[in-house]
Amino acid sequence: MKRLLYILIAVVAFGCTTRTQQPVVLDGLAMHSSILQEDIKYSVVLPTDYYTSGKSYPVAYLLHGLGDNESSWLEYGRIDYYAHSMTKSGYIKPMIYVMPQGFRTYYVNDYKGAYRYQDMFIQELIPHIDSAYRTIADKEHRATMGYSMGGFGALILPLKHPDVISVSVPLSISIRTDEQYMNEESPWWDEQWGRLFGGENEKGAKRITDYYRANNPFYIFSKKENVPTVKIYIDNGDDEETLSYSNEKLHLLMQQNSIPHEFRVRDGGHSFLYWCSALQSALPFISDAFEGKPYRGDKQEAYPSSKISSVQWKIFNNNERVLPVFVPECYNSSTRQYPTLYLLAQLSKKEQEQVASGINARINSGELPPFIVLFCHDTTTLGNIIPEFEKQFRARSGYRFRSAAGYGDGGKRALYAARQPQTFASAISVNASLDSSDVAALLTNVEADKKPFNRVWLYVDAAENCAHASGNSHLHLALKSAEVKHEYRVRENKNIDFEYFTQSISQALPFIGNSFHR
Repeated sequence: MKRLLYILIAVVAFGCTTRTQQPVVLDGLAMHSSILQEDIKYSVVLPTDYYTSGKSYPVAYLLHGLGDNESSWLEYGRIDYYAHSMTKSGYIKPMIYVMPQGFRTYYVNDYKGAYRYQDMFIQELIPHIDSAYRTIADKEHRATMGYSMGGFGALILPLKHPDVISVSVPLSISIRTDEQYMNEESPWWDEQWGRLFGGENEKGAKRITDYYRANNPFYIFSKKENVPTVKIYIDNGDDEETLSYSNEKLHLLMQQNSIPHEFRVRDGGHSFLYWCSALQSALPFISDAFEGKPYRGDKQEAYPSSKISSVQWKIFNNNERVLPVFVPECYNSSTRQYPTLYLLAQLSKKEQEQVASGINARINSGELPPFIVLFCHDTTTLGNIIPEFEKQFRARSGYRFRSAAGYGDGGKRALYAARQPQTFASAISVNASLDSSDVAALLTNVEADKKPFNRVWLYVDAAENCAHASGNSHLHLALKSAEVKHEYRVRENKNIDFEYFTQSISQALPFIGNSFHR
């Protein structure tokens, strides 16, 4: 009897093990397309409970870039790891991920109608996935996400077929403004664009064909009344080259025409290192959309804090006003000199203490070199106080050991101060109150010789919909055009307030510390 019981237990255990070990990552699959007259390869990542739950799931179609294939999101994007870990933690809802072979199509039909990839995607691939897997087969539960060429596809597919797909997450969209499109070098342009959108072997305005206009997000978004309702999250790195300009211009157009969307610019460039980091916000955006909820917002790191002793607060007496000064713990037990951060912002005493607390914590942990912080008002003229401050405090003299950071009007003043030769090592501007005249003034003579910003590290941070977002955006584009090296961030702006400022400063602190020790 015991022997029989052991056998039954072993059989049941083996059956359970076999069932739970069915593959949830399916690579090397294929579907025959009647439209394209060939097999289309694809990969799939299923929820870990797919074989045991009996549930139906929404679907995210992940599109690859030019030169990659249906396994790229698996091999380099590690989508199975990120998706499963975020689902396990409850941060996103379970969904099916489908990665089709996209060739070099930009996920459109070519203008000749000879290779109708987009028709295949909508008419054959999506129905095939809905029949092969337990999907929730409606537009509210389908999303596209892609990088580079796949970013173009992730945007154009829902724009052209909003009755089929309702969520779009394009990353580093491979897109061109008309000016870029008309001026791109001919051999490469024909291979990448002309064969798809027409105008092959043409130059200049002759490349802007009717077919190109019909399949270009710039033209679709230019007619606000014709833009379908699609939930859109655009993410692009500040180290991109031409795509930095075109993605920013697309955002400005959407903003101008009041087309709802999320837009982010983070540190990084055209690589999977960047696209993998984008998943931390991109997947929750898709998950919330599938549930019919407003986007919860990007995950924010808690601002660090560390107790500050009373001896770390000092006073700077200046003809303009009396200003508070924060010094690192080691200041009072040494004779060394320290770099200085001149912080231009209208902050209450409590807010000053909070900012200093975070800096203190990161100095004590070794993340930052020790430095002094002078809390100025956003109207302070830095040139008038620096010499006197360096006399009263053990502030290391020389531009290499000074940084100016500001918020709002203070951000603008920090940028203007950075133009003064050999005055600051770095300038950090948060939601600077810039208009077109400020941008012109700041960039005077920069394209000719770059001397105004020759030795200054610049860091520009602006909330996506703040009052001066357009001014900051145009400053970034002008700096890019002039090939002035700088960091640029566009972040979510649930609240344009002190919390936003602390998050900005927190992200900029390593930049400030590195500028002192470059």
